[in-house]
Amino acid sequence: MDKKFLESLIPKKYFDTHVHAPFLETKIKNKAENRPRKMLSEYFFDSGLNLKSLKSIYPFKKNLNVIAIPIPYGPFSAEEINKNILENEAKVRNMQIVLRGDFYERELSILERQITSSRKVIGLKFYQDYKIKNTKRFLVEAISKKLLMLANKYSLILFIHTNNLDASAIKFLSEILKKYTKIRIVLTHGGIKLTGYYSYGFGTEENFKKSLLTKENINKNRRKLSGAEKKYKLISAVPRLYVNTSFIVRELDLYPIFKILALKNKIVYGSDLPFAYANRIRSKREKYDISAPNIKKIYEGRNTTSLEQYNGNLLFFLERIYNVVSYLYPKRVKQIFRGILYSNTALLTKKPK
Repeated sequence: MDKKFLESLIPKKYFDTHVHAPFLETKIKNKAENRPRKMLSEYFFDSGLNLKSLKSIYPFKKNLNVIAIPIPYGPFSAEEINKNILENEAKVRNMQIVLRGDFYERELSILERQITSSRKVIGLKFYQDYKIKNTKRFLVEAISKKLLMLANKYSLILFIHTNNLDASAIKFLSEILKKYTKIRIVLTHGGIKLTGYYSYGFGTEENFKKSLLTKENINKNRRKLSGAEKKYKLISAVPRLYVNTSFIVRELDLYPIFKILALKNKIVYGSDLPFAYANRIRSKREKYDISAPNIKKIYEGRNTTSLEQYNGNLLFFLERIYNVVSYLYPKRVKQIFRGILYSNTALLTKKPK
């Protein structure tokens, strides 16, 4: 796809609601030995990038606004991760912050001090342990009544990374939002298990072709798509419940999200930088995990920089979204792009009265 055409769809001001911030953070001292441990960026990534270079990473020279999401734990506690994000937040303009919210039941006073220490803090992130298969059980255990009261007090957004949201879990979230009227919730990575597990890779070129939005592929996956559509219809009926597109690169997985939610102002854009793009992570996948004829050369070229690799991936993901939107709503493509990249996020981040 022509880059200039894709750029014409991007609003002058736009949001990325899902950028991980480990590469923002400073070295953390080992309390026992009083020695610096690896930086969080070294633990997770080897890209050598930092948030200050975000404008170079994105292919569009427009007004980018970032919502910085904390990483999964690794060897670090939620308190350490939050502390280091807050220590560095002044270095990046046009950024809002989401802190780790998990496992603070006994130390909510610490979390409250962190929330109130910066005007940039807009939300909390919760990661479902993959060993816990029951999503409602995870939600009940991770998001206590006291924590909900705290989130409601400061009108926070809850970003929830789940394994597979089912009807009972959606009902549970609906009850939360009904009771706590100043909270908003974002389901990351689509919120439910789709035709591919979070779409994290294709494996082979053949699998890439199977992920594209064609009538043949839709018919072959009709049962899974129908099940996903039923869940998104439940989500569509819940006020202040959103879905972000972070690292969903299979067009078939984007299809039920946009079919049900695109005209409901409930989809926000998220890239999942730099998780999806780090060299160390990519190197563990097979050759065609980043299958796309228009960016394949970027990864095979010997002289390409990390920035060029990120740039190509972002274009690739936006192209997937364009293909789905133009398939479903050919006359409303620009309107929907503006919604997911600006209008919906502006609505999401506006605090309820």
